[in-house]
Amino acid sequence: MKQLQNKTFYFYLISSIFWFFLIVYFLIFYKSTSIDVPLNSFDKIIHFTLFFIQSYLITRTYFSIYHYNKSLKRIIIFLFIISCSLEILQIYISYRTFDFYDLFANIFGTLFGSIFAYFLVSK
Repeated sequence: MKQLQNKTFYFYLISSIFWFFLIVYFLIFYKSTSIDVPLNSFDKIIHFTLFFIQSYLITRTYFSIYHYNKSLKRIIIFLFIISCSLEILQIYISYRTFDFYDLFANIFGTLFGSIFAYFLVSK
């Protein structure tokens, strides 16, 4: 059982690290070209999805080694700081722009991803 728990932990840990670097690349280093998208707020959906998956993976990583009853608040605060920091960092990058709606999409993705993982693990 312990070996299976370690495999689960490492799977979620490696996945969350990979996903974090993917988010950093898309939010900081990726220079987008003007592409016509069918929805005006399509990038908000992308922000929500990126942070939903990231928070899900980090929450599952944490829950694979610690008990889940008392730690959800800590995880959400940690992920909230990460999501805000990545969006605020875009203020200082010349080819990126800060957007409050992107920040809200990041925060909601973080919140819903952690809660979703919590309910999956707690059952």
